[in-house]
Amino acid sequence: MKIVDSRFRILSRIASGGMGTVYLAQQRGAAGFQRLVAVKRAHPHLLEDPTVARMLAQEAHLSSLLRHPNVVSVTDVEESAGELFLVMEYVEGASLAEIQRLERPIPLAVSLRIILDVCEGLEALHRACDKEGEKLGLVHRDVSPQNVLVGVDGIARLADLGIARACAKQGARSLVRGKPSYMAAEYFATGRATPSSDIFALGVVAWEALTGARLYESDGLAAGGLRRGPPVPPSRLAPAIPEAIDDVILCALAADPARRFSSVVAFADALEEAARAASPGASAFAARAEVTALVTRLFGPRLRARREIMSAETPFDEITLVTDDAGTERPTAKPVGEARVAPSGRAPIVLLLGAACVVAVTSALSFALHESPPPVRATMTALPTTSAAVVQLPSLPSTVTTPAPAAVAARAVVAPAVTTRPPRTIRAEASAAPLPSAVPPRRPAMLVSAAPSAAPENPYAP
Repeated sequence: MKIVDSRFRILSRIASGGMGTVYLAQQRGAAGFQRLVAVKRAHPHLLEDPTVARMLAQEAHLSSLLRHPNVVSVTDVEESAGELFLVMEYVEGASLAEIQRLERPIPLAVSLRIILDVCEGLEALHRACDKEGEKLGLVHRDVSPQNVLVGVDGIARLADLGIARACAKQGARSLVRGKPSYMAAEYFATGRATPSSDIFALGVVAWEALTGARLYESDGLAAGGLRRGPPVPPSRLAPAIPEAIDDVILCALAADPARRFSSVVAFADALEEAARAASPGASAFAARAEVTALVTRLFGPRLRARREIMSAETPFDEITLVTDDAGTERPTAKPVGEARVAPSGRAPIVLLLGAACVVAVTSALSFALHESPPPVRATMTALPTTSAAVVQLPSLPSTVTTPAPAAVAARAVVAPAVTTRPPRTIRAEASAAPLPSAVPPRRPAMLVSAAPSAAPENPYAP
C-alpha cells in the first residue's frame, strides 16, 4: 500500500480490524525530520460505502477535539485519490489483547495500572466538549482489549474512536456496533449506547485482565438479546485478588444499568480505594517502569524489528514484518497490500529469448513456404569434454529452429551475417535418440554422419 505524493512512507501492516487496517509509516519533513506514525485506512471493499467514509471523518474530528495522554490521537488527515487516511500517534507497544495471549494472568499490580489508565481515557471521552465548550455526550461503544494499547512508556491508551457517538442526540435506535462479548445487554437490545454501557464494557475488560480468562463468549447471542448468567467474582479464578476488588468489578458488571457506577470516575475511585485498602503500606499499582518491563519482555524483538525498517534500503512499499519459528518479527522485502513487486533480474533475459524464438519460428515457416533448397549434407563431431556434438551446415537463407524432443535439448548459435555466407554451427546435446530434422516438412531430409574429432572446426575458416 502506497500513498501517492505523500510525506508518509508506508513500512508495514500493524493490525487489521473489521473496518480498516492500520499501517506503520514514516513521516518525513524538512531538515531531515522523521518519526514513526500509524496510518489507518478503510478496507478496499468498504471504500464505496459512504458510512465508512463518514466514520473516518468523524474519528478525525473527534480526535481534534480530544487531547488526552490516555487516548490515541489523530495528528493529521491525508487524502490520496479521493480516499482519506488517518495519521495517528504510533504507540510503540502492543494491545492488551496481545498481552493477555502471552501473559496469563497479567500481574495484579500491572493490571490495575492499565485499568486505571483506561478509566482516565474513557472519562476524557465522556466529558469531551465542542469548540464552544458544550458537552458532546460521547460514548465509545467498543471498549475492548483490542482497543487498549499499552506502550513501552508504561502508559495505556484508549484507541479507535471511529464508532464513538453522541448518546444525547441518538433518540431512536441506532446500529449496534462493537464486540458482543463486551456489550451491555440493554445496548444490544435497544441500540442505545450510554456511558453506563461503556462502564459495563470496561468492567468486562477489567475482569479479564485480572483473571486471564474470558468472561463472555460470542456464542451467548440469542434471538432476543444476550443470554448470560451472573458473573463469577474474579477471585474465584485468581485467589490473589482481594474481595474488595471483586465488589468493584461486579458492580460495574451489574445487569441493571441503575446499579452500576454513575460515572467512570466513580468506578476508578472505588477501584483505587479497594486496592489500597487491601495493600496497606505497599503500592497496589505498578509503576510505569514495571509496565514497560512487561511490554519489553514480551514484544521487544518485534518492536526492534519495526524500528529497523526505517533504515531499510528496500523500496518502502515492499517492506513487511514476517514472524519466524521463534515468534520474532523481522523486516523482509515481502509485498504489503497493493505494493508492486519488482521484476527479477532474469525477467528481461527470458523476454528477449522468447522474442528471439518467435522471430526464428516465423522466419523458418516463411522460408519453408516460398523456397525449396537442395539437399544438405552435414558432419557431426563429438566434443571431447562434454556429451554434446557439433553439426556444421552450409549457410541457409534464414534461421531454422529445431523442435527438440524430450531426450534432446538443442540450442542454435547463429553466426553473424557475412558476405561469403560461412557455414553455421549448431550445438546439440548428444542422445541415443536420433537428431530430428531441422527442416520443415516441405524441405528434403538432412543427411547426418558422425565423425570423431578432437575439437570442433572453426566455422569461419575458409
